[in-house]
Amino acid sequence: RDPRFHSVCIAVAAQVDGTMGIQDSLEISHIEAYSWKDIPLGYLSHDHDRQIHDYLQGVTTLA
Repeated sequence: RDPRFHSVCIAVAAQVDGTMGIQDSLEISHIEAYSWKDIPLGYLSHDHDRQIHDYLQGVTTLA
Protein backbone atom coordinates (compact mmCIF):
# COMPACT_ATOMS: atom_id res chain seq x y z
CA ARG A 1 0.00 0.00 0.00
CA ASP A 2 2.79 2.42 0.83
CA PRO A 3 6.22 1.56 -0.58
CA ARG A 4 7.98 3.64 2.09
CA PHE A 5 7.23 1.15 4.88
CA HIS A 6 5.59 -2.19 5.68
CA SER A 7 1.84 -1.86 6.10
CA VAL A 8 -1.16 -4.14 6.40
CA CYS A 9 -4.65 -3.54 5.04
CA ILE A 10 -7.67 -5.02 6.78
CA ALA A 11 -10.99 -4.85 4.96
CA VAL A 12 -14.24 -6.01 6.52
CA ALA A 13 -17.30 -7.14 4.57
CA ALA A 14 -20.58 -6.82 6.46
CA GLN A 15 -24.28 -6.78 5.78
CA VAL A 16 -25.93 -4.04 7.82
CA ASP A 17 -29.28 -2.35 8.22
CA GLY A 18 -30.11 1.10 9.51
CA THR A 19 -29.24 4.69 8.83
CA MET A 20 -25.70 5.70 7.90
CA GLY A 21 -24.15 8.67 9.63
CA ILE A 22 -20.78 10.34 9.98
CA GLN A 23 -19.42 10.36 13.52
CA ASP A 24 -16.11 12.18 12.89
CA SER A 25 -16.60 14.95 10.35
CA LEU A 26 -12.92 15.92 10.58
CA GLU A 27 -11.94 12.47 9.25
CA ILE A 28 -14.87 11.65 6.93
CA SER A 29 -16.65 14.11 4.66
CA HIS A 30 -18.99 11.88 2.65
CA ILE A 31 -20.39 8.33 2.76
CA GLU A 32 -22.45 6.25 0.36
CA ALA A 33 -23.65 2.65 0.22
CA TYR A 34 -23.52 0.58 -2.98
CA SER A 35 -24.58 -2.86 -4.09
CA TRP A 36 -21.62 -4.91 -5.37
CA LYS A 37 -22.59 -4.28 -9.00
CA ASP A 38 -22.88 -0.50 -8.50
CA ILE A 39 -19.51 0.20 -6.82
CA PRO A 40 -17.85 2.99 -8.86
CA LEU A 41 -14.61 1.14 -9.57
CA GLY A 42 -11.95 3.45 -10.93
CA TYR A 43 -13.14 6.33 -8.75
CA LEU A 44 -12.20 5.07 -5.28
CA SER A 45 -9.38 6.44 -3.13
CA HIS A 46 -5.96 4.86 -2.76
CA ASP A 47 -5.93 1.18 -3.83
CA HIS A 48 -9.49 0.41 -2.71
CA ASP A 49 -10.40 -0.76 -6.23
CA ARG A 50 -7.78 -3.49 -5.94
CA GLN A 51 -8.91 -4.46 -2.44
CA ILE A 52 -12.50 -4.92 -3.62
CA HIS A 53 -11.40 -6.77 -6.76
CA ASP A 54 -9.21 -9.13 -4.70
CA TYR A 55 -12.06 -9.77 -2.26
CA LEU A 56 -14.58 -10.53 -5.01
CA GLN A 57 -12.08 -12.86 -6.72
CA GLY A 58 -11.33 -14.66 -3.44
CA VAL A 59 -7.63 -13.78 -3.85
CA THR A 60 -6.97 -12.89 -0.22
CA THR A 61 -9.13 -14.02 2.64
CA LEU A 62 -8.48 -14.67 6.28
CA ALA A 63 -11.04 -16.18 8.57
